Amino acid sequence: FNQPKTIQVLSDLEKPIVGYFGAIAEWFDVELVEYLAKNRQNLDFVFIGNTYGSDIRKLNTMDNVHFLGEKNYSELPNYLHKFNACLIPFKITDLIKSTHPVKIYEYFSAGKPVISTSIPELTSMKKLCYIGTDQKDFLEKLDLALEENDPRLIQNRIDFASSNDWTYRFN
Repeated sequence: FNQPKTIQVLSDLEKPIVGYFGAIAEWFDVELVEYLAKNRQNLDFVFIGNTYGSDIRKLNTMDNVHFLGEKNYSELPNYLHKFNACLIPFKITDLIKSTHPVKIYEYFSAGKPVISTSIPELTSMKKLCYIGTDQKDFLEKLDLALEENDPRLIQNRIDFASSNDWTYRFN
């Protein structure tokens, strides 16, 4: 994930891109995404994944929200490298309270800023990502992430992801 492949993607989008890939299911916070998209018309929000179990009808009417469906796993790095920031917009449910979203390592492997809801498993990573506690705070953290320009922080994310690959974790 730390290197894009050669496939060009998202070239038709001109605004900064805030992206997500993964399941878009009942734990996906549609209301939060709607709030973000309404309040940041200057951004394009790109979502890759199956939307089964999620009511995205309102989001589908918004010009700056794009659902691309499922993509081959090997294509995801191409999209990731086009994202200016990455989201983990999960509702805090009992399921999510015990979830450790692996996608954060994929996002970090490219050094990308990540904005997440307050998932307990990610609080230990708060020096590397942004944790939003409610819609307004999440929006403020999104703005901070997009303004970020710290090469050391980018490298720290890449290093963190590298030290958490499956071989490292197994050992």
